[in-house]
Amino acid sequence: MLIRKIDLINVLTDTLDYLETNLPDGPTNHSKRTTLIALKIASFLGLENKDVSAICSFALIHDCATSSEEFPLLEIHGRDIIEKSKSHCIIIENIIPQSLLRGEFENIILYHHENWDGSGFFGKKGNEIPLLSQIIKLANDIEILYRENVNPIDICEFVKNKENIYYSPYLVKAFNEVQNMPLFYQTLKANLMNDQLKAIVGNRVIDMDSSSFSELATIFKSILNTKSPFTNVHSSEVASLAAIMADHYNFDSEKKEKFIFAAIIHDVGKLLVPNYILDKKGPLTKAEVFIIKKHPIHTERLLKKVSGIEDICSWASQHHEKLNGTGYPYGLEESDLCFESQLLSVLDIYEALSADRPYRRALSFEKISEIMRNMVIMGELNSNIVETTLDIFNLKKDA
Repeated sequence: MLIRKIDLINVLTDTLDYLETNLPDGPTNHSKRTTLIALKIASFLGLENKDVSAICSFALIHDCATSSEEFPLLEIHGRDIIEKSKSHCIIIENIIPQSLLRGEFENIILYHHENWDGSGFFGKKGNEIPLLSQIIKLANDIEILYRENVNPIDICEFVKNKENIYYSPYLVKAFNEVQNMPLFYQTLKANLMNDQLKAIVGNRVIDMDSSSFSELATIFKSILNTKSPFTNVHSSEVASLAAIMADHYNFDSEKKEKFIFAAIIHDVGKLLVPNYILDKKGPLTKAEVFIIKKHPIHTERLLKKVSGIEDICSWASQHHEKLNGTGYPYGLEESDLCFESQLLSVLDIYEALSADRPYRRALSFEKISEIMRNMVIMGELNSNIVETTLDIFNLKKDA
């Protein structure tokens, strides 16, 4: 399956904006703007196409996750507190898609906070630091200064003053040339970045095979885990159930990975829901219920940005719809819902009932069966899917 690279860039950066929405400064566009700056520097240096392509991917995900323990600090101080964290370099390096790790590209993100004089997190110095890491470091710092409304003259002066400390003379000279190009700073405005990235990336496509979906799912899982380990565990467990059921229904390898991917990201819209709602131990207020019921819409809006995965978008965003039209967010009915959407809905409910929640303990298999069969009687769930699911997981429970 061919997917435009610019579509994947947009969906990943928008996911990061989802993650930042409830932080003090709101969405910052940090990754997208850093990517754009890094690409301009890389293009000016005349790097080979493979290096430019790699720096686009690495800059895009260079800050895509941190530990869930550190996320409360982001909620207090804003996303830029991550710049002081060594752990996020390690976490992200460990989730990089293997398709990007071709020997010369190893440790690019791990060392993206290293300083030229060796004073970074890992003590790497000079040319021990990969060039792509150096470029991302410079672009990252420029982006933060730009967002702090530091004027171009002072940005240039800051970079020059950090020559041989943070940055190599080679990159300082390159940046001085790049930032003097017409409209350099104007193109960093939020409303112009998409067009700029599209112009640079062009219509390049990525062949998304089953392993590609698996690698992309790993990135989304890490982003979800940053926000809420509870949400990430739920999505991961639903994905495990989805893999079992995909085999039972003889999905081919591509469809199976797509279905698992849909399960991983079905709750990505919850990144926009404040944690005090997600982790609440008591009943939700009407206002809180209204907020949380919008998360499938956010999932849909995000995935609609990628042409070619319309099926994944439907499966993921319809997991709270019911066959009798009583579900949300759109009140769809059985005729509107494909088999895969109905299956994912059943698996989502099964996992939710079988797991500990902030407001209750996990239910017994007998209680889960009773609840789901009652939902069939009320016309909410597909009877055949429910019975097949219960049969399979009852056997696994007893195995």
